[in-house]
Amino acid sequence: MRRLQILALLVLASTFVAVGQTDQSGEGEKKAEITFEKTTHDYGKIPYKGDGTYKFEFENTGNKPLVLTNVRSSCGCTVPKWSDKPIKPGEKGSVEVKYDTRSPGKFTKYVYVLSNAKDNTVRLKITGTVTRQQ
Repeated sequence: MRRLQILALLVLASTFVAVGQTDQSGEGEKKAEITFEKTTHDYGKIPYKGDGTYKFEFENTGNKPLVLTNVRSSCGCTVPKWSDKPIKPGEKGSVEVKYDTRSPGKFTKYVYVLSNAKDNTVRLKITGTVTRQQ
């Protein structure tokens, strides 16, 4: 009988804990959400010292302002630029990536976008081939 009382007490306590952790407001959790049009760009063939710039476009599809806290590249040959202003829900933004085309040959580089979004890190990929100088 004592075991049954303890078991009932544990079930009751866990029910209170579970109810206390649910959202009682009915709104759901507010979060920013970053949705890129695409996360990979292939430059194809780029001439030596050519333009290695590309803009990755995204939208805040969440219900809270989106803030890009940092954007970093996998090496010094790739330089990202981004806005540090909050992007309101439904608004669009971009991350501009400039690859240094002074090194001939194939390349694959990554840019990491860190933000306050639900998925707080997004990896962008650029690939291509810099052709040799004629």
